[in-house]
Amino acid sequence: MSYVLQAILAKETVIDRLLAEIKAGKKIPLEQGFAMIPLDAKLADIIDPDKDSESIDDFIMLTDTLEKILLESLKEAKFAYLESEFFGGSGGHQGIVWEGGKRILKVSESYSGANRILRELGVRRTSQLDEFDCLGLGRHRSVYDWLEENP
Repeated sequence: MSYVLQAILAKETVIDRLLAEIKAGKKIPLEQGFAMIPLDAKLADIIDPDKDSESIDDFIMLTDTLEKILLESLKEAKFAYLESEFFGGSGGHQGIVWEGGKRILKVSESYSGANRILRELGVRRTSQLDEFDCLGLGRHRSVYDWLEENP
């Protein structure tokens, strides 16, 4: 069984501000006042139509142009880009957290990388659930499943 997610995550008010700026995408409310915008190829092309844009490191959807657009739109806000990909028990999470227009955390592919990113954003875990599960990120297994939620 696989799990695939590429998304921009932040407090819900930050996501609202980004959606008003880019005029594309779908907000998915999460727990603890957070929300995300799942990023598929169609949305990535709308936000970043420049086909010559370079991918940042090993990220699938995060390009230098998309990063620039996010930073221009969100300025001083704290937000993250997260990629998760698992298949048959192998895979990992990677992402970047920005605040004040600067990268404050970059996580290369690791099994627990999503929790580090979410913790930096301010997600609180419980004694039974890690940050990933506290936000409810396991309720769908693909970007497309998230995009079909509450159409």
